Amino acid sequence: MIRPDDLSVAADSLAANGTPDGPAGAVVHAAGVCTDTLDGGLRAAEALSDSFAAADSLVHTGLSHRGSLLWKIGRRIEDATYSGCDKIIVISEDFRRNLLEKGVPAEKMEVIYNWIDTDEVHPIAKGENGLFEEFHLDPNVFLVIYAGNLGNAQDGQNIIDAAGRLRGHSEIQFAIFAGGSEYASLKEQAKQRAMKNVCFFPLLPQNRVSEVYSAGDIALITCKPGTGKAGLPSKAWSIMAAGTAIVAAFDTDSELARILTSSRCGQVVEAGHSEALAAAILSAAQNRDECLVQGRNGRDYVVAHLGKQVATRAYQEVMESVCRTIC
Repeated sequence: MIRPDDLSVAADSLAANGTPDGPAGAVVHAAGVCTDTLDGGLRAAEALSDSFAAADSLVHTGLSHRGSLLWKIGRRIEDATYSGCDKIIVISEDFRRNLLEKGVPAEKMEVIYNWIDTDEVHPIAKGENGLFEEFHLDPNVFLVIYAGNLGNAQDGQNIIDAAGRLRGHSEIQFAIFAGGSEYASLKEQAKQRAMKNVCFFPLLPQNRVSEVYSAGDIALITCKPGTGKAGLPSKAWSIMAAGTAIVAAFDTDSELARILTSSRCGQVVEAGHSEALAAAILSAAQNRDECLVQGRNGRDYVVAHLGKQVATRAYQEVMESVCRTIC
């Protein structure tokens, strides 16, 4: 049986730079759900959640390259993990396709998206949001929020460049609540460029996520070109649960792009293009009523498809099916 500790290789490196899904978002977690003694040995059914290749993540974040020793170790861990499981739970269709390409049988996999507690993360009206007074934010401007890790994979430079293109629009302001390896350098760059339309703040605790995302008229999700399939950003569900429209500078062939488009909760532009990102933000600022509609659409989508009860019921069904097979 593969133990969770066996799967922690490269976690420290990933934590510094992260994936589009956040720090160490691609490390595989395994949990035994049923055991039985067969032929004198212990057999376990293992459900894998947040399953994605550590080796691929190292490449996407620029921490290693295909064929390196670290990449080979990651691939060995993957192969051992996948072959030792009776069922694999992946958090997106992109992850499922990745495993199919590596020879994992389709019948061995189930897609269950990460869930969001829609009671815990919820919309807060600007007039009731303490963030504005605490951080001296202007509730009358069109506020663009970015929150989360700013590492190699998130392409924070694209946000700064887009904000630079919008400096002539005083009605648009950026508030960045972040940390990560690129945070300090991006903050210093904005200072050197005298960008008065961008404010940086430390990353706030998880229990304040409703305040952070509800403060924005829109919220941003970004990635470096070509890394969008390496993670399905969990922040998307938080933004949608808070009832805020999304503008994503993300790979347009990624699953995130498909979900945002189908749920009509925001805009998607190609990753790495600051001109397109700036244009999308300006368009949103000029159509505030449409942003409100998109925010409501996002909230409706996560309540219907990504709530806690929906996901736990799906997990229960998978675990019961595995136990019936081997226990």
